[in-house]
Amino acid sequence: MSVKEAKTPITLSAIIPVGGFPNGDSVLKSWVLEQLPLSLEVILVLDSDDESVRDSVQEIAAMASKKNVSVLISQYRNPGSTRNIGLKAATGKWICFWDADDLPEVSNVWRNVESKENQETDIIVGNYRSVDFETEHRAEYRHETSDPLMNVYLNPGLWRFVFKRELLENLSFPALKMGEDQVFLFRSINKTKSIKFVEVYFYNYYQYSTGQLTKSKNISKELMQARDLCKEIFRFNKNNYLLSAIIRQDLTLIKRAGFSIKFMTVVEVVKLCTKSINNLKTFIHVLAMVQNGR
Repeated sequence: MSVKEAKTPITLSAIIPVGGFPNGDSVLKSWVLEQLPLSLEVILVLDSDDESVRDSVQEIAAMASKKNVSVLISQYRNPGSTRNIGLKAATGKWICFWDADDLPEVSNVWRNVESKENQETDIIVGNYRSVDFETEHRAEYRHETSDPLMNVYLNPGLWRFVFKRELLENLSFPALKMGEDQVFLFRSINKTKSIKFVEVYFYNYYQYSTGQLTKSKNISKELMQARDLCKEIFRFNKNNYLLSAIIRQDLTLIKRAGFSIKFMTVVEVVKLCTKSINNLKTFIHVLAMVQNGR
């Protein structure tokens, strides 16, 4: 009589929406097809009608057949609703949200969710690198030691966060193509009791010349909806961090609308932004971030 092999409990679920591969699937393959921990669950949520994209995702899942790699189907055509599908299916104790065209530092994330020192926290936040896909130039972004939580609100980067699954119960992403990650982060941070910042790199965020939603000029409406949802959260949790994030959203909308912040006076910008600015130093810091493209 054969003894049935015990299934390894899932510690970490990585949810990855796949809407296309405008720059190829090589980055995704480079880590999914590596030797991954058995207790890592990779959930690829396919959100595309493109036959080549479907074939590529199915091929990757087949090549990784001995690992916990699964493919789910979405018809929503936005990363917010697509991530919700993966969130409902996730079984891990910890959950992260990565993008199909970036490179996570799997072993670094893995060691931190396995560490006994991190089991009492709800959210773990790592550092990240921004990488130019064509030139391979790297810029490193570490926590601002003076106020790391402010850094999270102003420069969120959903992919460098790992969440306890129990924290995310009854939470979801809005059905948006842009800004959905910020709304989700603010909802989860508003609920959490403990955030831990670790001086370890969790992620490599790739900058592409084409094909990224963040480079689209037709997403101002989506950003406005996200901004309104954040303001709704602010109504029930009036903290300066969230206010600063909302100011940044307003400034980003101004910039995308075609205004040149560089030649605007502070007074003109203030009139166009939220009126509840009570920290000029923070406002100027946010203004500089937006102007510098961060």
